[in-house]
Amino acid sequence: MAFGEAASKLPNLKHQLFCLVLLNTGCRISEALSLRRSHVDVGGGALVFLTLKQRGEVNYRPVPVQDSLIEALMVLPTLEDGRLFDFGRTTGWKLVKWCMDSAGISGIKATPKGLRHGYAIGCVSIGLFQGDIQGLLGHKRPETTAIYTTHITEDIRGKFHKIWIGGGPCPKS
Repeated sequence: MAFGEAASKLPNLKHQLFCLVLLNTGCRISEALSLRRSHVDVGGGALVFLTLKQRGEVNYRPVPVQDSLIEALMVLPTLEDGRLFDFGRTTGWKLVKWCMDSAGISGIKATPKGLRHGYAIGCVSIGLFQGDIQGLLGHKRPETTAIYTTHITEDIRGKFHKIWIGGGPCPKS
């Protein structure tokens, strides 16, 4: 079972949608928890996050999501301040952990940060440019995003070993 399938089995709709927001946007837990109805861009097909870790700067970033997720978020009752989720970081972390356990995901990947990394690797694998990925993740520095492109390059290079003829070193000239 994948993380998304496990999330859909949570009994509380807000908990389900919280986990799906993390999975489908690569946002941080605190960014998802601060999501307000006004941050759901129905016309643009995106969720707009207040980006954390910007060293004092206020920065919002849109992240495209499926129409079905937008529709589900739009019918959720909100808190008085417009927030969609009425629980804190600890509950959010426990929800992610439950879904990871249910999906059979373990180790370093079985964390909220693992979802963020998975999203970034997914962006690389579909061919998004590094600058676009940097914007989607809300990274201030390109070097932070470069970690993902380096990882995928090493992974791809490793796969080429299977097709290189002979698999040995090149002959010397």
